[in-house]
Amino acid sequence: MATREINELARRQIRAGAQQALRAAGVAGVIPTPLDAVARSAGVTEIVDIAHLPTGLVAKRPSLLRRVVGAIFYRERVVFVDRSQGVPRGRFIEAHEVSHKIIPWHEAIFRLDDKERIFGPTKRTLDIEADIGAAELLFQGDLFVRQALDYRVSMAAPFSLAPDFGVSLTAAIRHYAVDHPDPVAVAIGGRYRRANGAVPLWDAHESPSFRARIGPARQFFASGIPARDLGDEGAGAVVEQALRFGDVATGELSLTDLRGEDEPFTLEAFCNQHIVMVMLSPRAGRVQGRRIRVASVELPAGISIVRSDFG
Repeated sequence: MATREINELARRQIRAGAQQALRAAGVAGVIPTPLDAVARSAGVTEIVDIAHLPTGLVAKRPSLLRRVVGAIFYRERVVFVDRSQGVPRGRFIEAHEVSHKIIPWHEAIFRLDDKERIFGPTKRTLDIEADIGAAELLFQGDLFVRQALDYRVSMAAPFSLAPDFGVSLTAAIRHYAVDHPDPVAVAIGGRYRRANGAVPLWDAHESPSFRARIGPARQFFASGIPARDLGDEGAGAVVEQALRFGDVATGELSLTDLRGEDEPFTLEAFCNQHIVMVMLSPRAGRVQGRRIRVASVELPAGISIVRSDFG
């Protein structure tokens, strides 16, 4: 979700519109967000599993649309969602399509019969905007991060809250990093190594304070996300441990900030058998001047935290 491709004014308008939609539906602060209530309030009459598309409509779909996982038909005011994608993914698709209805300028420019708009830059912009709206709906504005700030800065915080909010672990950690008040960053990549011993970087996100102090997170993964043998030192050892065992592996390292000074950071890595997620966070467990809890964080079943110290 490359939200930085959208200007700040549009982002504020989208987030404000999503917040208004939550209030209008009477579900502001309700988790997981009842998306059906938001959809009804926004004027959507029906949400249908995309597997139940009428036979005639399926036959008429352009070949490039055969694999779509969600759609909104403005005239009929119907949203289609591919529920086979799983519950968290399905909820994100639903929130994304409902956001197309909430964002006031989308209906006027979204035309399914216009290939430039479907597949060109305009379509990409519309989808990025709908992703922003979807995140606002699912994470209830800043509620997710505010709850996460009760705990030490760690992958454990967004992972433990993800089931309550009905979101995927990937979406949770990405949102946590982007909206965190501390310098936090996350990198997301594939799980198969390239010849250079790194896994490919797919995306990177950072909080405003990380960007202001350290710079863009992507700069640290120019050659991919390092993944070396367990005997090696460095970030690659932590990523390798996550790849091998599927747990959250953690270690420590220093990053050079924009002033040329070294700052201590914690590096955590997790692999869900499909993607690798790496999070960088300040080593000191403080947020906005207050100590935060380390206990009472429950990770999803099958995930544990393994310490991997290195120099």
